[in-house]
Amino acid sequence: MKRVLLLAAVLAAPGVAWGQTLTANEFAAFAPEKLGQQVTVASCYASNASSAGVDCVTFAPPQAANDLNWSVVIPLDGNTIDRPSLLRALNNCADLNHREQCKVSVTGIAYDAMAEMNIKDAHTYGIKNARLNWLYPAH
Repeated sequence: MKRVLLLAAVLAAPGVAWGQTLTANEFAAFAPEKLGQQVTVASCYASNASSAGVDCVTFAPPQAANDLNWSVVIPLDGNTIDRPSLLRALNNCADLNHREQCKVSVTGIAYDAMAEMNIKDAHTYGIKNARLNWLYPAH
């Protein structure tokens, strides 16, 4: 019983980072504060899929007809992404798009790709160990 209470106290402790659901805009704004934490980006489009990874993209209102006016791009690390997620993205979402079949939520660990490459004074915030939850059923 004491172990259960201790675990409950640790789980409830302030400052303990557990999974957080964010919009893509919130991730873009607060990524430096989320480094090393598990986050879920609630909705974006899997785009630009390649062996290097996948981008989680959101779009602003179009400026012209057929305009893909992207507003936030969150890179998902290709080395650590869930393999089935990467395969489905490669098969269906290799371009910049806003097709329903590419709509996803993304869960993984927030990181700074530039810092991991020892590049100072530049930041590229993304998600590693990403798993895509497809919001449109496979056909």
